[in-house]
Amino acid sequence: MLHVCRDFLTIGNPINLSCPRLVHYYLAMFMRTVLGYTTVGQTNFNIDGGTLRIATGAAGSINQGTGNEYAFSPNAYSVSAADVGRILAVRSTGNPMVNSGLFRVTGVDTGNNWLFINYRSGDLPPVESGLTWALYASEIAFNSSLNFNGNGITGTYQGQGSATQSRIILQSPSVLAWQVRLAHENNYDVAAGTAPNDNNIGATVAPGLGGNLAGDFPPAGQHLHGPLFFNVHDSTYFGTSVGWFPFGSNQSRIYIWGDDVTGTVFAASRNVVNGLDGFVHFGLPENEEQPLPPKTVQRLFVMGANTGANANSITWTTQVSTGGSPANGRGGMAFGLSNQPVSCAYSLYNRLVNNAYSSGVAARALGTAGDCPYLAATELVTVDLIAGTILNYSNIAGSNASVIQLEGRRLGQAPLARMGRSNYGYFQVATAGAQLWLHLNDGMYLPWQGSILP
Repeated sequence: MLHVCRDFLTIGNPINLSCPRLVHYYLAMFMRTVLGYTTVGQTNFNIDGGTLRIATGAAGSINQGTGNEYAFSPNAYSVSAADVGRILAVRSTGNPMVNSGLFRVTGVDTGNNWLFINYRSGDLPPVESGLTWALYASEIAFNSSLNFNGNGITGTYQGQGSATQSRIILQSPSVLAWQVRLAHENNYDVAAGTAPNDNNIGATVAPGLGGNLAGDFPPAGQHLHGPLFFNVHDSTYFGTSVGWFPFGSNQSRIYIWGDDVTGTVFAASRNVVNGLDGFVHFGLPENEEQPLPPKTVQRLFVMGANTGANANSITWTTQVSTGGSPANGRGGMAFGLSNQPVSCAYSLYNRLVNNAYSSGVAARALGTAGDCPYLAATELVTVDLIAGTILNYSNIAGSNASVIQLEGRRLGQAPLARMGRSNYGYFQVATAGAQLWLHLNDGMYLPWQGSILP
């Protein structure tokens, strides 16, 4: 079942909380409560603790009738004025694309024991009861708990073991029990081998297996975090960890799509002010290549955009014009048949790099593109995930060393997302086939239902 977080507005200015500090908090709330992930282990990222998770329930209801359509009734919890500003995570099974998600609490009615929420849609919420929910502290509490220290072992990937940096491993609802590590990389590691940074902070996402109570995968283990796998602090490995890095401290609008059967997730951040957007995409492909590889980890992928102060990074391309390397922010990782991390890229079996886009070689880049006259709608196509086709991930660091292996193979189709014409409106709802889709940017479309706020 597909669940969607629709247009959640972050706290932003004037509190001046850096968006890269917060994106993992939104993602963890959604994964934990909406998709049914479980916690394997964590360090300074206690998503289940009483400081961050205020209350939970399994019999909530939304839409209490005319004039109170945006009122949520939490079972077995007494609302108070202290709840204003907190974040309500809701799992809906009857209306998962509109009533699931993250919602800001904007007011309370203590007499009726209701939380009023910012529904972030021009539509009214469908009446629904029996909702699983959790009430979380605002971003201020999460920001206060973050830590970015290393473990002090020079020359290694320091964000493991005794490191106090904030990180967590969550286990997917999939029968394969694969896991994902969300990490706020420490000040030492972001300087070489991990993500570009804002105030020396990188937010990485790594699927894998074998997580421990500290929130770490083992070096040389079955996971997609390059610096941790090779256990190095070396700029040559820059780009072999992936995440999302929407830049700056302005308010952002968060969108998350998630499948509660496979655990697959696509998340995007849309900056309200400056257009410095980002995304992360991870999990299991659709229509996987047969026969399946022997290990679960060899079926997993992660794509992301650590943009820093560059331009909008919601894009199908795996390169940018300044440096031409996934290390510059747009790339992905998979796990090879060679039993080590390898590259991953979106593919239509034609060029998706920037020069092809800007010169109009890629079909989606045509400025004259319109809806298909036969469908009277935007035509969307599937995109494949190809592993092991990029050798050099590090030329932004001035190195041409080969740190990962070439072993090209198709994983399957990129799940959830589809490609269409890129000159459609930025974050606009499109008619495409039997359902609506939300166009983000660069011809990237995700399933949608109903309207979207301007």
